Amino acid sequence: MLKTRVILAICVAPLLLALLFFLPPLGWQVFTALALLITSWELLRMTSISFAPVGNRLIFLGAVAILFVIALLLSPNMQWTIIQWSCLLWVFALLWLLHPQFSNGQKGSARLIKIGVSLLFVLPSLLAFALLQTANPMLVLVLFTLVWAADIFAYFAGKTIGGYKLAPRISPGKTIAGLVGGLIGGLLTVSVWLLLAQPQLPPPVTILGITLILVLISVGGDLLASLLKRHAGRKDSSQLLPGHGGLLDRLDSMLAAAPFFAVCIHYLGLA
Repeated sequence: MLKTRVILAICVAPLLLALLFFLPPLGWQVFTALALLITSWELLRMTSISFAPVGNRLIFLGAVAILFVIALLLSPNMQWTIIQWSCLLWVFALLWLLHPQFSNGQKGSARLIKIGVSLLFVLPSLLAFALLQTANPMLVLVLFTLVWAADIFAYFAGKTIGGYKLAPRISPGKTIAGLVGGLIGGLLTVSVWLLLAQPQLPPPVTILGITLILVLISVGGDLLASLLKRHAGRKDSSQLLPGHGGLLDRLDSMLAAAPFFAVCIHYLGLA
């Protein structure tokens, strides 16, 4: 399993970086929108909504696509406003982790809540990726490496050390040691970027504090996606990526962290 993941990552990473740095803003927006539409399809399966006919699912996905187009056509100020408000909504959404049985059912209210959380995963991150890439593709690369390093360190720390479970009712495989490992991985990654960065950046203490918040948010996003899958009785969001599951399984941490990262970059005057 690990070997398959590594091989796929080695194949995909260069392509992703090439698209990030060489596509014009419109091309990057189209690429990210397509990826997030696939993620939206996977999230739709997690909402416990029994859209039996495939046509109904496609209609729902079409509505999400229209929402994407409208969001991308808004002015940058409006897009930043949406991202900022989404961070507040994320804080409320993450409170769900404290009561994992909440909305665990097929009732209308539970479905609406899960649809709302699904949109929270994809819409703000779409805008965040678009604005960051337009400002400077390196900002997106910083976000990628931060979340990737946190995930990798968390995985190996959890496997090696084990110990107390982080959220046994949601994701039994995650441990406190993994969380600490993820924090260390994130801090090390940002420390390297600070050494390479220009001197006009804010003080390192500020950057490292932001990093801790981003890693915690990314872990929360991972757990929230796991909660949706647990409610739906699924292990993976799909089987699209061999050894990885679906796009949601690989992007959940990134999608949660992206709006917060974008807001921090915006207030620091870097975008």
